[in-house]
Amino acid sequence: MRRRGSGTVVNVSSVYGRTTMLGQGAYCGAKFALEAMSDTLRAEVSRHGIDVVLIEPGPVETRFGETALRTIENLDRTGAYEWFDGLYDGRGTIDRAPGALRPEAVAEVVVEAASDPDPDARYRSSPYGAALLLDRLAPTTVRDRALRLVQRLA
Repeated sequence: MRRRGSGTVVNVSSVYGRTTMLGQGAYCGAKFALEAMSDTLRAEVSRHGIDVVLIEPGPVETRFGETALRTIENLDRTGAYEWFDGLYDGRGTIDRAPGALRPEAVAEVVVEAASDPDPDARYRSSPYGAALLLDRLAPTTVRDRALRLVQRLA
């Protein structure tokens, strides 16, 4: 890309690269890191005519959540995280959430971003965009209270 003087790096992140959710700490952490690396890389390679784009889909209809839940089925439950067990037991998974996107819809966004001669830095393909904006603008104490409320409701 440097030799050619153009190109686009497309990284698939997540809405969880910009916000957090209970029980998703490791995933959120990995996506936050990808966001930071992409933002830094964008600044570093822009002088070479290279764009760096982040795709931030919300829930996608995959089997990712089912696989994750199967993985934790055999873990010993201590009772310390009953709220977590209640949050996910028998209630479906993130990839079956209302507004979940078909994988093809995300692929279309990837193609759009990769082929755009002047791409945006971020492509949010989620019905949760407004909620994410509020999450980013809300003070940490408000966000923490909201997560505690989710725990109590689980």
